[in-house]
Amino acid sequence: MAEPQRDIKKISFTGDGQGHFKTFYDLPYAKELYDLTTEKRLDYEDISKSERRKIIPLFEARHKSTISVIKQIVKEKGIRQILDMGSGLSGVGLIMTDLYPDLIFIEVDLPEMIEKKETAVYMINKKLRKSTNLYFFPGDVRDSNEVQKAIAPFDLNKPSIVIMEGLFSYYDDSDKIKILENAKKIQGRDGYIITPDPSMDSNRRKIFKILNVEESARQVAEKAGRSFERHGFQNEELTDEFFKNQGFRVEKFRPEDYTMNSFKNLDIDKVTEKILKDDIKKNAKVWVLKIAP
Repeated sequence: MAEPQRDIKKISFTGDGQGHFKTFYDLPYAKELYDLTTEKRLDYEDISKSERRKIIPLFEARHKSTISVIKQIVKEKGIRQILDMGSGLSGVGLIMTDLYPDLIFIEVDLPEMIEKKETAVYMINKKLRKSTNLYFFPGDVRDSNEVQKAIAPFDLNKPSIVIMEGLFSYYDDSDKIKILENAKKIQGRDGYIITPDPSMDSNRRKIFKILNVEESARQVAEKAGRSFERHGFQNEELTDEFFKNQGFRVEKFRPEDYTMNSFKNLDIDKVTEKILKDDIKKNAKVWVLKIAP
């Protein structure tokens, strides 16, 4: 049974937190998006000044790996339609429409997030005197009707890319299946779903204990009404099996063509940096799903 939207609303604050994390990645638009959308400073801002900041490079690697795979597929396959499910304060839409002015990029998120995000993007574009094929739609990504309304600008005879970064961590398996079914209708036979979410599975989260941030992570999950046991993924083998059972062919990529900036920006000590770099090298993967023949 799907969780009611009032419960899902609890996760909105994590989007603001991820927006704050992105200000340490040295990516275009990250600081502007955060400053324009977050009036009240959050507990997350304390993270960057405490021991808990050690988790931020894990999310930088996740985000930059995802961007790398998106760019690669758009360049190689010529796809010009992208849907970002649960986009939060990500600047990927702005980055990709800068690179490809003919690309249609649609963002779907909960109403509270999408309203302030759309306003911020309008202000950024107005300042830069530019326009983009960037669209925003408030909706529940589990709801087929809402998703179909969101993709009105797409040509459904053409393949699309569907991005899910940081989305699956908040849903149980029954809701994940609904989300994947909605995405499958959009991507088409020659399209792709791109998600790094399985890389933060329960096995990998053991590093939180090594970094002494396990309690902090637990508190965030509790505030969001989530649990590592019920939501997210357990391990890589079960994840691959889950995707295959939903009718997908699974490929995994481990991009290394990006620069990590949060180590320097957060003044992380060398011992911790080595622990994180070793983990990232091993585990920072991106799953790419195509509809199986």
